[in-house]
Amino acid sequence: MDKSWIHSDRRSKQYEEGVELFIRGCLENPHIDPNLIHCPCCKCKNLKKRPAKSIREHLYFHGFSQNYVNWIWHGESAESDKVNLSTNKEPIGNYHRHFETTNMCEAAYDNYTKNPEAFMEFLEEAEKPLYHGCKRNTKLSAMVKLYNTKAKHGWPKELVIFPTTKRKGKPQSFVLADVPGQRDNFKEIEKTLPMSCKYIYSHVVRLLNESDTICIEFEDAMFGRPKSIQLLREDIVLFMEMREIGARQILVYMGHLYKDLKKKDKADYFSFVDPGNIPTCPIGTDGRDLSQHIADQLEAVCRDSICLIPYNTGYHWILTIVNEDKNMIYLLDSTSNRNRDDTWKTIVTNGVKMYNASKGISKGQGFKILTGNLKQSGSVECGYCVMRYMKEIVDCDDPQLEKMFAGCIKNQYYTQCQYDEVRSEWSEFVYSYVGA
Repeated sequence: MDKSWIHSDRRSKQYEEGVELFIRGCLENPHIDPNLIHCPCCKCKNLKKRPAKSIREHLYFHGFSQNYVNWIWHGESAESDKVNLSTNKEPIGNYHRHFETTNMCEAAYDNYTKNPEAFMEFLEEAEKPLYHGCKRNTKLSAMVKLYNTKAKHGWPKELVIFPTTKRKGKPQSFVLADVPGQRDNFKEIEKTLPMSCKYIYSHVVRLLNESDTICIEFEDAMFGRPKSIQLLREDIVLFMEMREIGARQILVYMGHLYKDLKKKDKADYFSFVDPGNIPTCPIGTDGRDLSQHIADQLEAVCRDSICLIPYNTGYHWILTIVNEDKNMIYLLDSTSNRNRDDTWKTIVTNGVKMYNASKGISKGQGFKILTGNLKQSGSVECGYCVMRYMKEIVDCDDPQLEKMFAGCIKNQYYTQCQYDEVRSEWSEFVYSYVGA
């Protein structure tokens, strides 16, 4: 069978035809459940089973795993198109970043060729959950990830203790990857981080390359449509080092808040607008004005709830809250700038009017700048302040905003401990996606 298409451009006709032939072959195979097919994409690497429709989407979105050349999970004999793995060996510490599960299974198959029943028992055992109730990893996937990480980064064997090995002395310390000019800086920063932040910072600095990403997927109900982002190594480093942040970091924290609201059965009380979908200039790239963009986003998420809208003016983050119940729009700004706030007031008020008109609501919306909020003390904390504002609103059992942020606070700022609460929650949410 011609498998050259897996190396083709995913937009090409050859790749499209190859995907369809692959899917058809799976569906026609009587030994494969069409709703539980091993997904050979670069993300799943045959560790997860999905229906045919999802397989097709993953192959276009993530690409076909380049090392999966002997399709034993999809009805192919282990002998067909067999590759000599020994010719592809690389020095330790320079292993391909996607070490394939299939190579391990092919080796196991070779040992069981005279006893296929034993091989099937091996597969059944490998697909059991890592522990009772675990949904993220099977025994096989956990073992492969651990071996892969060990091989990729040249860990000494004493560092990883397997059930069959006895512990002899202390494991050797993990060696920080050599980043020219930054090695000592990373260590110093790590000392200042809250414990939960250290885990993700350590993972990123030591294990991720500049081009590596962590995929964060959001529930469809959160933004009224499917949404996922690729969080870059740089995004995490900037956040951990309390430097200026962008929409991706804000989105991640909104994901944490939504997840927490669902646990408390309060998700219907709040809605969120994706800040990445609102242009930072008065006219959007598609020619519509900014107010129309806001109206469209409200159309997707508003449900008679408190709607949180983080917005970047191009150089500064502010938080807008649309309270449908009270027919009010509120603004929280960590630095007072009357000209900027008045301009935004016009834009967002017009956007809400457009949204109301589409719903047949003629009543106007009130607008108020809340001044009883803590401010930023430096020049880059505006994004962290917006996340802190959202946390305080969402955590409040009865968020009456005019009481929560009453009065006029001047020269009072958030402390580092208050920022660290947000950063710890952000880090724990991101870490839950590591290796997903």
